[in-house]
Amino acid sequence: MNKDQAWKIAYGVNLDDLGDYRPGLKAAREADVFSPYLELQIGKSLIREMAHEFNLNVADKPAMPCLSSRIPHGQKVDIEKLSMIEKAEDHLFDLGFRVFRVRHHNEIARIEVPPEAFESILKHRAPISHFFRELGFHYVTLDLSGFESGSLNRELNLAD
Repeated sequence: MNKDQAWKIAYGVNLDDLGDYRPGLKAAREADVFSPYLELQIGKSLIREMAHEFNLNVADKPAMPCLSSRIPHGQKVDIEKLSMIEKAEDHLFDLGFRVFRVRHHNEIARIEVPPEAFESILKHRAPISHFFRELGFHYVTLDLSGFESGSLNRELNLAD
C-alpha cells in the first residue's frame, strides 16, 4: 500500500439490523466505517444465500452481535465485562447451545435461551453455575422469557 492509499474499516451491518436500536450504527457513521451490505441494500437471508453459494462454513452460523450488546444501557463497557461474557458464551457453545445470550448485570449473569432449550440448559445447571462463578459472577439466572435479540432495549423509550 502506498502513501496515497488509505485503510478503510468495514463491518457486517446489514438491512435487517436497521429494525432495532443500535447505537453502534451512529458510532460507525461518525468514524467513517464502511458498511458494504447497507450500501448494496443486502439483508441476512441474501448474505446466507451467498455464503452457501460460495460454500463458506459460516453460512449457517448463528448471529452473534457485538458483546457490548449484553451490557445494559448506561453501564460502563470494559474489557473485564466483555471477557466474562465471551468466556461464558463460549462455555455454553461448547456445551452444544447455538441460540443464546449471556447478559451481564454486574454480579448477575442472565442466560437467555429459547424456551425449548430450558430443559437442556437445566441439565447442565451445576457445571454452568460453577464455571460462571469462577468467571466472577455471583449469581447465575435463566431468563424465563426466553431468548430475545435486543432484549436490553426494552428498557429504552424508543418512541422519543
